[in-house]
Amino acid sequence: MPNEKIYELLIKGKKLSLINLVLYGLSIKEIDSLCKEGILYQNGFANYEFKDAEGIFEYGKHMTAIRNYYKARRSFEICLTINPNDIEANKRFVLNSVFLERYTESINYLKPLQTSTNIHTRHDFNLWLFLLSHVIQLPLPLVQLVKKMKFEDIAALKGDPRYLDIEGENKIRKLVFEQEFYNASIIMKEHETSYNTIDNIIFYDLTKAARKKKKTRFYSLIGKLMKKDYQGVIDLIKLEKTMHTLTNSKESFLLVCEAIIKMRQTGSSTVPIEGEANDYLGNLCLNRYDLAISALENSHHASSFSRQNAFLHDCLVEANDLQKKSMECHPIEPINILRAIEEALEQSDYFRATNLIKIFLKSIGKEEYFYILENLIDISYLVGDPCTLEISQMLSNLSNGTFYFDTCACIYSIDTYLKSDRLCVAKCLIRMLGEALDQNHIDIPKNEVEDMITALNSTLTTKSLSQDQAKMFTY
Repeated sequence: MPNEKIYELLIKGKKLSLINLVLYGLSIKEIDSLCKEGILYQNGFANYEFKDAEGIFEYGKHMTAIRNYYKARRSFEICLTINPNDIEANKRFVLNSVFLERYTESINYLKPLQTSTNIHTRHDFNLWLFLLSHVIQLPLPLVQLVKKMKFEDIAALKGDPRYLDIEGENKIRKLVFEQEFYNASIIMKEHETSYNTIDNIIFYDLTKAARKKKKTRFYSLIGKLMKKDYQGVIDLIKLEKTMHTLTNSKESFLLVCEAIIKMRQTGSSTVPIEGEANDYLGNLCLNRYDLAISALENSHHASSFSRQNAFLHDCLVEANDLQKKSMECHPIEPINILRAIEEALEQSDYFRATNLIKIFLKSIGKEEYFYILENLIDISYLVGDPCTLEISQMLSNLSNGTFYFDTCACIYSIDTYLKSDRLCVAKCLIRMLGEALDQNHIDIPKNEVEDMITALNSTLTTKSLSQDQAKMFTY
């Protein structure tokens, strides 16, 4: 085949001159035919350029199948010199980089995936970037991108031809998003035959790498806890927080260790907050360490009480002892939960603020409105403004029964943010509008809202893709 002769010339690094082409057995007629097909382009009198990125890529796949990996790699490299944005060729180098544990190198090959017009490919980009953030320190713009991600950004979507069982695939992706890498990899291993495509091998290998890194961090954390090196615990967790969002468990250690350090240094107690919670995390956010201890003990049978929870229990006991000792000398009254929420927002402590809001909403029987507050907190993070006034006003209105979801105002805000290209904020508000629809909190006809959400999402997708293509990893 004339094409294969050209591939061999290119792989060997030979110049595509008329002489070389003829020496490799191509006739003048074949060369002219290849020029007419757009595979070759005549550059000067007797020199040619190769233009068939798809052809050389397919040859690389063939070389991979027969295990000639040198020729396969060279074929994919040549493909990318012709078309640097070729998605499938870039995926091959992502896979190669991950296999060789050159994770930083893999970032460059992810670029075209972010700007692909195929939404399934963009979700793969989000998924792999999320996993990479648990393996290496990403550049700051990518860290910010990862921290903004919701599960919906990495989920497999309906209509993805690669998966017969979208629900089953998303169970795995949900575990990954919740940083349960071990459980995710076990399920992948059980379905090994369906995880032999390039996309799924990358997913599997990155999940294994994230699992390994998580295990290393776990032992580092346990080591510091065994020494009661609470400042070391704080430093370790805060370093991880610069890479990605933390699990509830890590946030709990951060809260309680910071409280211990503060009480040790000042001799003053952390101030309890008014409210009631059923779980240890809620009571920890309320600075009610005695109740957090009881809740933690009651949430696990003795036989399944994990080592990590055992250390958390010890930290809570120490925090409770310090608090009790201080309050015996200097009694203090609990502060109002609404005030505590405002303080947490002003300090950009969105984790504590979120959990206190959950407790407050439960106390007034308005938990179904949490989605609005959650999205407002996400917006607070995105815009660098705690939105304290808006959140406090909404909580007050919910408490006195005067709140209602203004659908038209929400749609107007989305339109405004889309027009000003503040797309992350618009995305949060569109999500809020969709959840309001699900909760039946809207005040205009359902079909109108559904049509509006479809139109707004379409605009958001178009603008997001255009914005991503303009940025192209400018870090």
